[in-house]
Amino acid sequence: MGSKTTVRPVLDYCVQPWTPRHERATTRALARWLAELLDWPYGGSLESFCGVPASCYLLPTRTLVKDQNSGWRAGQPADLLGGQVDHLLTATKAIVHPRLDTAAPTPPGWSAEFARAVQPVVLSGYTVFSVPEALRAGQRLLRQGPTRIKPVLASGGRGQQVVTERRELEAWLAGPEAAAQCRAGLVLEEELVDPVTWSVGQLQLPGLLLSYTGRQTTTLDSGGQRVYGGSELELLRGGLPRLLADTAQPELQQVVRAACHFDRMADRCFPGLFATRRNYDVIVGRNQAGELRCGVLEQSWRQGGATGAELAAAECFLQHPGRHRLRAATVERYGAVAIPAGARVLFSGRDDQLGPMSKHVQVEDPW
Repeated sequence: MGSKTTVRPVLDYCVQPWTPRHERATTRALARWLAELLDWPYGGSLESFCGVPASCYLLPTRTLVKDQNSGWRAGQPADLLGGQVDHLLTATKAIVHPRLDTAAPTPPGWSAEFARAVQPVVLSGYTVFSVPEALRAGQRLLRQGPTRIKPVLASGGRGQQVVTERRELEAWLAGPEAAAQCRAGLVLEEELVDPVTWSVGQLQLPGLLLSYTGRQTTTLDSGGQRVYGGSELELLRGGLPRLLADTAQPELQQVVRAACHFDRMADRCFPGLFATRRNYDVIVGRNQAGELRCGVLEQSWRQGGATGAELAAAECFLQHPGRHRLRAATVERYGAVAIPAGARVLFSGRDDQLGPMSKHVQVEDPW
């Protein structure tokens, strides 16, 4: 594999110094796995304050921001697994919805054109940057039904809350962190009944392109909060267009179409975007009027909870050129959990913040 392009050391890159222990360990395990697949050396960990060497293959924990990485630029699949954008805001869920006050100033990275272009494939919602704007946007959405509040820098479903009336909205906005979260960007979005969240994605490695659909699962963390619990994927060779052509189920077709439209508009509206991993969360459910709704929730141009399953498929496809499909799953659990025999463990231990937890990958026979 390494002979097809210049051999580079594979480095895991914790972009934020405060990265949790479980995420650091998972990134290191994935980077070692990548080095095995590419037949390249594993070069260890690269901390953000060291700068990024010109000749390496990075696995960052976050989407890279160009002006924050010592002038380093990704330009080809042999540079990184993940993504790079011009501005931090572009990598967050803030870009998904329009502003309520279109004349209000916005941070660098905002694109009103993109927010308009993806309206057909997202839920009803607004992105706000102040507490007064959040109150007005929330009041408008509450007329339609329950509303979900989502800080744009949070991940894994953490930090979100559903409000059903103005009093609850005002109480949340009066909280100690609300003002800072609004300044960073806050999404308010319609809440669906009995929703299912799908993952649609594409992974490009040197010499290989694959894509997938799958459902996300949830689990309870050590504090009893329902959070991301893994992804069950069906993966195939080829990119998102191949995935769309291969999908026959009507509901899943709608899901894939939504993700493909979102992806195309991102490339059009964010010229600085470069991504070898493109993952989109797409929700399907009914609104308060009983209407079926389908919408992209957010993008992930970085490694994520499904990356272990993606690498399992890449390993199979590279080792067996005649195989074109695979089912694989990532599983995240909290507390003392038995890991099935044959699973590839990405993390098992005690995290400083979340307590005992484990992450592993399971592969089914190719189909």
